[in-house]
Amino acid sequence: MERKSVFTFAKKYSLIGTGLIFIIFLAGCGSLDEPIDADTEGFFNHFFVYNFSLLIKGLASFLNGSYGLSIIIMTLIIRLAVMPFMLKQTRAVSKCRIRCKNSNRKWTKSNLNTRIKRTKNHK
Repeated sequence: MERKSVFTFAKKYSLIGTGLIFIIFLAGCGSLDEPIDADTEGFFNHFFVYNFSLLIKGLASFLNGSYGLSIIIMTLIIRLAVMPFMLKQTRAVSKCRIRCKNSNRKWTKSNLNTRIKRTKNHK
């Protein structure tokens, strides 16, 4: 019979619970009473939200009022801007995997036993 920990349920659903608490916390941090404009307080609202909303509105007016297409185009632009960083990270991860595979080959069981014997002989 397999023994299970008392905290199996907690481990299994802790990420979901943490995410829900995080979402509830963030939902209460902002006020939706007034629209965001150029005079809105707050760094994030003033520099990010307002400027992106202007870009999306401008694209939508260029695309005959299609906000959906303007959001898709903005998403593609942002993805293209971030792509060099994503490629750099992917290359770094693949190099790390190759190094990890090569280092695992060095530490086979027989090789490990001979290394242990050598260290014992040096004492």
